[in-house]
Amino acid sequence: MIVYLAASCRGVPVNSDVRRSYILFGFFKKKTSPDARGAKANEVLSRSADMLKMQLMLCNAEPQKYQEFINSNSFSGYTCGFFDATLQYAGLRPPEDPQVFALISLGFLHLFNKNQDEALRHSEKFLTEQDTPEFHNSRVLGGSEYFDFMDGKIKMPNGLARIFHQEN
Repeated sequence: MIVYLAASCRGVPVNSDVRRSYILFGFFKKKTSPDARGAKANEVLSRSADMLKMQLMLCNAEPQKYQEFINSNSFSGYTCGFFDATLQYAGLRPPEDPQVFALISLGFLHLFNKNQDEALRHSEKFLTEQDTPEFHNSRVLGGSEYFDFMDGKIKMPNGLARIFHQEN
């Protein structure tokens, strides 16, 4: 970079390959502020919550079974995996679990239309149910379906509906 800056200051033409390598390594990349990252995370989690709501439309025809399903570890695991994959795919997943928990809680807040009690009840399972096979397996399914959808391998994630109909 010093060579590039020195050469450009003296009016010496700089090889485009040199310039390109500095761009590739992010030297001239615009830094994103924490506020911008938070806004982007909010946006992608909101879209993911909408995708989950579409899946749930296939399940709510049977209100009693639907309520049991919404309270299950399978539901919470799938949605946690889906939200976690959303953050990973967008390059917004923080390294620390408390920060991930906060963002997954935000995803649940979107999913449950700003109902904080419901959102926290489900997002707490991200911290407490990780070792439960039902939660873990559903979480893996939710995460992999999100990636498969984003990579164009499947047309639409439908794991929630499949789990609902298998369990009921």
